[in-house]
Amino acid sequence: MRDSRPVRRAAIRLGGVTLAGAAVLVGVAGPADAAPNPSRAGDYACSWAAQVLPTVPTTDFAVGVVRGTDGDQTFAGGSNGHAVLWRDGRLIDMGVGLAEDVNSNGDAVGTQQDSEYVPHATLFKAGTAVRLAEPANAWETQANGINDAGLIVGTAAFPGIGWHALVWSADTPGSVLDLGTLDGTEATRLVGVDEAGTLIGNADDPAGGQIAVIGTVHGGLRALRGSTRDAGTVANAIAGRYVAGIQYLNGGAQTVRWVNGRVQVLPGGFEANGVNSKGTVVGRGSYDLTALIWTGAADPVELPNPAGLRQAGAAAITDDGGTVGGYAFTDGIDLLPVLWSCR
Repeated sequence: MRDSRPVRRAAIRLGGVTLAGAAVLVGVAGPADAAPNPSRAGDYACSWAAQVLPTVPTTDFAVGVVRGTDGDQTFAGGSNGHAVLWRDGRLIDMGVGLAEDVNSNGDAVGTQQDSEYVPHATLFKAGTAVRLAEPANAWETQANGINDAGLIVGTAAFPGIGWHALVWSADTPGSVLDLGTLDGTEATRLVGVDEAGTLIGNADDPAGGQIAVIGTVHGGLRALRGSTRDAGTVANAIAGRYVAGIQYLNGGAQTVRWVNGRVQVLPGGFEANGVNSKGTVVGRGSYDLTALIWTGAADPVELPNPAGLRQAGAAAITDDGGTVGGYAFTDGIDLLPVLWSCR
């Protein structure tokens, strides 16, 4: 296991979840491989091959997606209303809910819905779902990221007020720290945290602007350098000195990566959803909805669709750059979780 595992985010949301159940381990069933696609991962040449991950059985439309990774070979996400992990390709069912991220200890975070379908921030630990503490008067909470030290980041919605940035510790899930909002006026949501405890998120204001934010628990939040409301920026993932996201400019969207706080436009994409500590970015294109990977500042490489699937997107990447997680659609509009492996 690696000592440094970043937290990443994706752009697909899953609904329809209620309460937790027991954990079940399921073997890989019938992966579908696409034709390998020559590319580079990290510093070595490879071919990419796509594999559909096993899912929780359902009699309805299938909905499954990879959301985050521990940086090694464990991925977090959702499958047909259940919070799940995929570890070395095997499905671990953690009960009804949605997992947003997982750390190297196997602790996952996400949400579960109550009887009125309101989501609440949840820690999935050792087969048990623990509802995280909530600020007074909060109506909805979400947990979006966790690092190896157990620092959890997320957000809370307050009726008539908006969204506040929240942090928890996996060691003390009964306590919550409300960081409020950027400048005291904008609704602010935290979406990721790296191993050094750097937080990222996004803030908006009543005028409709949006800005990426960065900070720490003790130092507070500030606008991420190069982020302006006029352009509109969204941070989706952090790994060490790299942040990945989207910049909206002149009516369009651009994939961007911040390196040591300086914004860099990556060509050929619509959004960046994941990044590793080497700066390798994954995301998707805008028109044909293809999964993409950027190993540098050049044009991205298109990841192949699994056989029979289309409209894919990438959401998370391992720290060695050899495995990417995401999703793809069937012709019947089922959404399936996908891994791309460098071979």
